[in-house]
Amino acid sequence: MDIRLVDERDQRMIVTLWEERVTQFRESLAAASNGRAAFVVITGLLAKKYSLATVILSSGDGTTTYCNIDYGPLNDLKAAVLVATGHTSDTLPPPATARLMSATADATKEKTIQEILESDLPKGDEVIRVLCEATIMSISKYDDWFYNSCPNCPCRIQFDGDKLSCRLCPGPIDKYRQSYRVNVRVQDATARTTFTLFNKEVERLVGVPIEKVIGEIGQDKIGPEVPPILNNMVAKKCLFEVKIISYNTSGHDCYTIARLSEIQSTPTPSVLEPGKLPEDFPETSNKGATESSKKQRIS
Repeated sequence: MDIRLVDERDQRMIVTLWEERVTQFRESLAAASNGRAAFVVITGLLAKKYSLATVILSSGDGTTTYCNIDYGPLNDLKAAVLVATGHTSDTLPPPATARLMSATADATKEKTIQEILESDLPKGDEVIRVLCEATIMSISKYDDWFYNSCPNCPCRIQFDGDKLSCRLCPGPIDKYRQSYRVNVRVQDATARTTFTLFNKEVERLVGVPIEKVIGEIGQDKIGPEVPPILNNMVAKKCLFEVKIISYNTSGHDCYTIARLSEIQSTPTPSVLEPGKLPEDFPETSNKGATESSKKQRIS
């Protein structure tokens, strides 16, 4: 059982409970909360570092769960939270839905999917960044869900016989690592298209680093089949920062996501259900695009 901890800066950490520790946690929480918010203390955790930026706390033989205990510092924290949230009762409000990402100098406009599909394409290496609110409807089963990346940066590793290299990092590379790269079908009330999510963004949504997923599958058994844990992304509504590049011409309607923040976990009524789109509903960004117009058109 994975518990995801999130602070006010949207920094996240995973606490993994195993076997009887899961039962103890659930029973303690059910007894203490009675359907209301509870303050939980978990002791005796082991810290595991899977990568340069990923630390997971895992249960061990000495792990114990305590809920709503009468402990001075915890009572002070509870009182401070109640004051900060404006609630004076014994119950805490549910987490507020917040758009953690706002427009920046690099992404000053928010567009619908259809507006993105109709955007003028940039020239050369120029990148246009826009914000888009959409819901993840499905995960591509026809594309790889991971790639071999440089251990020092997100770039794909290059193989030249028995030598490894990275186009950005100087000097020889003696190892590589696997990183998430997942194509997802997204949709809003205007259209649908495909977004490509990379390591940090996928981990943000599923709450599990790829090292742990591969560790459970087995390094020698990983293949193109999408792990079930990635299905946790489906039905999540997010605010995406979308990169539009000159590559997004005819036949290349897959947009790279620079970053994202989750808004909610269920589709809203404004989002059309899969399979219920009218016949003239736009699905891709690139049909009919021409080099002369440098504009994506809807067929």
